[in-house]
Amino acid sequence: MDQLVNNWINLSDSTSQSHTKITLTSGETSVQAQLNDTKAAQEFKALLPVTLSMTRMGEHEYYSSLSTNLSEDDKTQTGYEISNLAYWTPGDLFAIYFDEPDKAPEGLIILGNITDDIDKIRELGNPAEITISLAE
Repeated sequence: MDQLVNNWINLSDSTSQSHTKITLTSGETSVQAQLNDTKAAQEFKALLPVTLSMTRMGEHEYYSSLSTNLSEDDKTQTGYEISNLAYWTPGDLFAIYFDEPDKAPEGLIILGNITDDIDKIRELGNPAEITISLAE
């Protein structure tokens, strides 16, 4: 039985290592997040650290253009989950989703998600200068 528990713990540790931990910082606010292991997410990781001037769209997202376009080889989807970090392929934009939109956007590649209190993102101003870096 102890061996089964140890195997499960080791499997859990290796699974969590497939995500890259990142930090989003705006002024005094710091938010933890993670990137998944898709091609686009790894290309985004290569851009870090990066500071983006992000515009608030309604009461559901922040978005910004990137200095370089990400790969569109990954499967796109319509809609997102609250806390997703995504690449919106029609506009080549990076987006942080913190609430539900009126209409679900199409052409998203999910890069990762916020693992911290999403209210920290909701409380940022417009525009928000957000620095995204690898977590220490």
